[in-house]
Amino acid sequence: MANQLRTATHARIPLGRFMQPDEIANLAIYLASSESDGMTGQTITISGGMRMG
Repeated sequence: MANQLRTATHARIPLGRFMQPDEIANLAIYLASSESDGMTGQTITISGGMRMG
């Protein structure tokens, strides 16, 4: 059952897979760095493309 759910969920994600923890961590590192100092009031979605458009 769990494998069927995983397969069905992957089929709905345009990227075709779940995001990996290091991919989320890379965004957190960027946001914590001085490289992101100019960003204000942004919403950043890491969804593998599920919320495009």
